[in-house]
Amino acid sequence: MNIIENMVQGSDAWHQLRQQRFTASEAAAVFGDHKYMTRNDLLKQKKTGITPEVSEHQQRIFDNGHKFEAAARSIAEKITGEELYPCTCEDDTGTYLASMDGLDMLATFGWEHKTMNESLRTATAETLDEHYKWQMDHQMMVTGCERILFMASTGTEDDCVSFWYERDEERIQRLIAGWEQFKADLEAYEPQPEKVTATGTAPDSLPALVVELTGAVRASNLAEFKDIALARIASIKTELVTDEDFATAEKTIKFLDKAEKELENTKAAALQQTASIDELFKTIDHLKAEMRDKRLLLNRTVKAEKENRKAQIVEQADKAFTAWLNQQASPAPVNVHFAPAIAMKGRKTIASLQSAADDALAAAKVEAKQQIDLFKANHSLLKEKASGFDFLFRDWVQLIAKQPEDLESTITARIAEHEQREQAKLEAERERIRSEEEAKAKAEADRKAREEQQRIQQARDQELVERQKAEQTAAAEADLERANSAPIEQPQQQAAADTRSREEIDIACWLFDNARVTQAQAGQIAQAIVNGSLPHVQVMAAKAA
Repeated sequence: MNIIENMVQGSDAWHQLRQQRFTASEAAAVFGDHKYMTRNDLLKQKKTGITPEVSEHQQRIFDNGHKFEAAARSIAEKITGEELYPCTCEDDTGTYLASMDGLDMLATFGWEHKTMNESLRTATAETLDEHYKWQMDHQMMVTGCERILFMASTGTEDDCVSFWYERDEERIQRLIAGWEQFKADLEAYEPQPEKVTATGTAPDSLPALVVELTGAVRASNLAEFKDIALARIASIKTELVTDEDFATAEKTIKFLDKAEKELENTKAAALQQTASIDELFKTIDHLKAEMRDKRLLLNRTVKAEKENRKAQIVEQADKAFTAWLNQQASPAPVNVHFAPAIAMKGRKTIASLQSAADDALAAAKVEAKQQIDLFKANHSLLKEKASGFDFLFRDWVQLIAKQPEDLESTITARIAEHEQREQAKLEAERERIRSEEEAKAKAEADRKAREEQQRIQQARDQELVERQKAEQTAAAEADLERANSAPIEQPQQQAAADTRSREEIDIACWLFDNARVTQAQAGQIAQAIVNGSLPHVQVMAAKAA
């Protein structure tokens, strides 16, 4: 904020500076909420630099306002406990201007004074008219202050109302968007020639119809009156285009209605003079019927044409808004309640209807532009922060309608959740692989252990076989040696001894190989089996016998 030094409010330099800036007192017009100026009026003033002349009456009001403000300053300072300085401030960009009735030294709060009126006498911060709210929003936007003491008075504590109006960031952002749209409209604005307000003209008055009766018509200008009346009726225009046409038609309706009543009164006066004069009455009735028909036709035409013009204005406003929206290339659908027909309610003239529609269009653009700017900013934020994670944000159209902080939190949370899920999947996969590897390693170790055990067993078996063979060989050699040294027996006895010896040897070898007993034990068991000294063998032998 910059305070413009030595700037006297109301001076020529002050008025010139106001023309070059967007001011607080003009802010309400941006939204069509200004009490004394339409948005189109402000566009024309800013484009042409021409402002309305201040009348003597208006100047007296302004002078009284300055007088009341000066007297009320001490009241405001008593409430705030601070000295309040009038000043003219502009923002750092030199775009906006705010003339403050009062500002404290640190620019933490301000003061705005208005002349007391009936609507302000019962006003509160909530019920205060938008005309005043937008002005203070603008002042807080420029100065950065957090609140403004709003006061209405006639300079005395007895006739004074005051309350604090607090800063509202949403309203200030809307105000900035409204001024941005106004700036865009101002660049494209082409001033239109001033049109004289349509007042309309009624047809020329008909000559007074004079009838004097004495049983017959003694004197009357009825024929002349009839010709003039029918000519006037025929000349009435029923094709309505301009505001002048509509105004003329409305006055003509009133004129015809009045003329019908006057004819009825003339007829009634004539009836008082005579019982019946057929021609007079027929002529009067005919003229009345003509006037009535024309009046009713004109009345229907006025209503129909006004409705047609209203429909045209609404249609044009809708088309203009749609065309503007298409140019904005919004990444998401805009949700704006644009209803020019509602804004036009209560307006009578074509000019006021058009102005109301223009105001509604401008307000809709402001609201839509705020949404579109948010959508675009959030869309860029989403692309930046969620790059590579598009699959997590298939609902991006809904997401970009969030506030940026909420959107960023949503992006962070979704990506974190996704990464946690992926990490969990990765850990699970790693655990599965580790388990499989452990199982494979264990299976491999078991296989190797089995193979080693088999190898050891095979080595033992081989050793046993070799030992057995050696023992058999030694036994055979011993038998051979005994045979060579023993006396020669009978052949049958020798054969039997050799047979028993071989049986014992075979059994002993089997036991040594399969029962895992020592050689000596195998020999003892084999001998017992062959001799039949084992109980089992004895039982089996008995069964066999």
